[in-house]
Amino acid sequence: MIYLASPYTSKEPFIQAMRVKACAALIGAYAQQGVFLFSPIVQGHEAEKVLGVIGHSTWMAHSFDALATCRAMLLAELPGWDTSKGVRAEIDYCNANKFPVANLPFDKLSLMIPKHISKFLSEGGYR
Repeated sequence: MIYLASPYTSKEPFIQAMRVKACAALIGAYAQQGVFLFSPIVQGHEAEKVLGVIGHSTWMAHSFDALATCRAMLLAELPGWDTSKGVRAEIDYCNANKFPVANLPFDKLSLMIPKHISKFLSEGGYR
């Protein structure tokens, strides 16, 4: 299992939902190639729809537990990844624990997700 890191938090719920859809599409694209990804934002987003807001610190603790069980981290460079506190914490965790990290640049990942999501995110839908 490979951990999929990506930005999530935004002031706009629609942007968060688009980020979740992009990650879900990546999970599907990789699964078709026999590579299985775990995305904490896909799981957490759906859980919060049912339970309400759980809180950033709880999700980060959950994310680090999940990351520790994976063999590597794939960083989806969705717009906003470079300013995301959560992504920064995940990168720092990997560096501190000598954990392999592979970057998936937006120009490559945009070919793996639905065009309307890619277009929205590339046109500044990341704040």
